Amino acid sequence: MKNQLPVLKEKPLIENSTGNAPKSTRHIALEILSRVEYGRYAEGLLAEAFASSLPKKIDRTFLQKMVYGTIRRQGTLDAVIAAFSDISLEKYETRVMLALRLGTYQLLFMSRVPQSAAVNETVKIASHKKHTRNFCNAVLRAVSRSLTFETKETDETRSIETAPGRIALFDRAVFPPPDDSARHIAAKYSHPEPLVERWIRRFGTEETIALCTANNRIPPIFARCNSLKISPDVFIRRVSEEIAESRIVENDMITARGGLLLSSTLLKNGEMIIQDRTAARAAPLLNPGPGENVLDLCAAPGMKMAHIAELMSNSGRLVALDSSLRRIRLLEENRRRLGITCAELVHIDGREYAKNHAGEFDKILLDVPCSNTGVLSRRVEARWRFSEDGLKNILALQDSLLEAAALALKPGGAMVYSTCSVEAQENEEKIDGFLKSHTEFSLEESCNFFPHRGDGDGGYLARLKKAFSA
Repeated sequence: MKNQLPVLKEKPLIENSTGNAPKSTRHIALEILSRVEYGRYAEGLLAEAFASSLPKKIDRTFLQKMVYGTIRRQGTLDAVIAAFSDISLEKYETRVMLALRLGTYQLLFMSRVPQSAAVNETVKIASHKKHTRNFCNAVLRAVSRSLTFETKETDETRSIETAPGRIALFDRAVFPPPDDSARHIAAKYSHPEPLVERWIRRFGTEETIALCTANNRIPPIFARCNSLKISPDVFIRRVSEEIAESRIVENDMITARGGLLLSSTLLKNGEMIIQDRTAARAAPLLNPGPGENVLDLCAAPGMKMAHIAELMSNSGRLVALDSSLRRIRLLEENRRRLGITCAELVHIDGREYAKNHAGEFDKILLDVPCSNTGVLSRRVEARWRFSEDGLKNILALQDSLLEAAALALKPGGAMVYSTCSVEAQENEEKIDGFLKSHTEFSLEESCNFFPHRGDGDGGYLARLKKAFSA
C-alpha cells in the first residue's frame, strides 16, 4: 500500500446503488475494502455501517467476517489469484483486485458459502463493464474448479489450512517452496515480506510462522470490571447471569464473544471495560495511588486512563492529554460513561505540555504511538501499512515523547513506557538507549508480550524510576 494516499471523495456506505434497490452485503464489503485501500480503517467503517439503518437483508456477522478476513488474508489471496490469472496483479484496477480478493476469500475460508454464490454474487459487484465481469468470473471459476478440501496437508506449495482440520488443496503450485522461507511465509501466512524477513532474523523460521499464525486468528475479546462503579465480586456474578459462555481469566476479567460483550448492559452502564489482558497490565505496573499527581501523556481512547483512575480511587489529579480533538471527545465520552471524576482532559501535544509542566508529576504513563506489530490480529490493516521509513518516523516520535515524559516527571517519580509492538527497536532497545543518555533514570521492571506465546496481545512494558536530585 502506498504511503501517500489520494483523497477519496466518499459517498455514504449505505445508499441505494440504483436509487431504489439497497446494496447487498457483499457490495457494502467491497465499498469498505475500497476505503481501507485509501487509508481508512475497517473497524471505523464497519461501525459506520452498523450505526446506519442497514436493510434487514444485511448480515452483519457475514459482513464483518468478509471485511476482516479479506484484509487479514490479503497476501494469501493475492498468491492464489496470481496463480490463476495471466495478468500481473499490478495491472488490475483497484476495484477488480478487491472483488477478486473478496470472492477468493469466500471460496477458501467461508465453508458455509456455496462456491457458486461466492463466484456469482461477487462478479455482479465487480464492475459495470461486461468484459471486466467476464474476466473476474473466469478467474474465480478457475480457482473454484481447482479446489478440493482435505483433512491433511500433503504439499506445502499446493495446500493451505483454512480452518482447523480443513485443508484447501489446489491442482497446481500456488505458494513459493518452503526453502524460500520469507516468500513462502509471506504468501502462505499473509504478511508483507519485509516484515517476515525481520522476524526470521530475530526469531527464526518456526517461531515466525507461529507469530504469523497467531496474527491470522480472530483475537479473543477481554473485558474487566470498572471498580469505580461495581465491585469485582458483583461483576463476576452479573457476568454469569447476563453473558452466556463467558470465562473468567482473572478475578476481575473475563473473555466472551464480542457481540455478547458489546450488547451487555454492564458495558452500556460503564460497569465493564473492554481491554486486552496485555493492555490491562500497564496501569498496575505504574501503581498510581490516591492523591497523587499523574499524567497520561497519550491518553486516547482512555481505557488505561480509566484503569489509572480506578487505582487512584478517583482521588488526586489525573491529567490526560491527546493532540487530536476527535480523540479528546472520545476521552470525554469514556470519562463520563465510566464515572471518572479525577481526570482533567487537555487537547495538546504532550511534548508541548511538558515544557510548561517540568517536574510536576509523581507518575507518568507513556503509551506511545507504535508500529502495532503486536496487535496485527485486531488492527487488520496495520501489517500492510508497515514500512521501514514509517518505523523510522515512529522511533523518532517515541524518542521525543520519552524526552517529554522525562521532563515532566518529578525527581523520585516513576513512569511506565508502553507499546503494542513486538519490534525490539521500539521496546527494549529504545529503553536501553534512553537509559544510556539519561543516567538519572533506572529500569525497575520490564516485560515483553507476544501473541503466539499467550492469549493476549503483543507489546512491551517498562517501569523507569527517576532519581532524586543530588
